[in-house]
Amino acid sequence: MFTELCDEFSKTELTAHKIRLLVMLARDLVAVNREQVSLAREGVVLINSHGNAYPNPRTKVCSGLLSAILSMRRSLGIHTRALEGGSNQNAAVRRAHNKRNEGARDDYDDNLIAFPSPIREDDDDA
Repeated sequence: MFTELCDEFSKTELTAHKIRLLVMLARDLVAVNREQVSLAREGVVLINSHGNAYPNPRTKVCSGLLSAILSMRRSLGIHTRALEGGSNQNAAVRRAHNKRNEGARDDYDDNLIAFPSPIREDDDDA
């Protein structure tokens, strides 16, 4: 789950703070999935020992987790816009450019150092 979330961003965008937020988001996504499976198995309405119906407490837990997930997603989006400036569309274009640039560096070690492009055979300067 965490790696899927990290793939949404280019490596140049991943700061220590953003990684912590992504870890929290991944943890909440796993937790809400677990709670929803249990809720589907148990049902939304439970019966107590007196035969009275009452709402399953997991519904409130799921609601709280979903709210936290949406809030975290907004926080990551706002942080991205504030970091890069501009609108969502501009941020998406910059993210696509960053990912394309990272794809061109597949020959290098997996780190965050900005490497020059490799020399091509058809370069006249070489």
